Amino acid sequence: MLEEVAGVHPVYQDRAQYPLARFAGEWPEPPADALLVLLVHSDCEGEIKREHCAPLADRLEALLPAINAYLARDTEGTYLRGRAEEFIVGLRRAESEGVAVEFR
Repeated sequence: MLEEVAGVHPVYQDRAQYPLARFAGEWPEPPADALLVLLVHSDCEGEIKREHCAPLADRLEALLPAINAYLARDTEGTYLRGRAEEFIVGLRRAESEGVAVEFR
């Protein structure tokens, strides 16, 4: 859903661009689009480093109107409504506390 809303479509199999370390949250430099930190990340392990939290929160916040419009059309998306806002709050809290967001 985020790929469609943002118009960002990473080629996950491109190991030159996205080596396995990216899936765990390891980025030697911030990506051009902060949303890649989340899109390329594993769903169940690794972390979003503190320094990536604020840029990712800003990017998601800018997408909120499009995310909410998408979810309003998607009858399957009721669970996701409000989750982006919760995640943004969590990213901002982690950044302010100087900690990473862990995936488990």
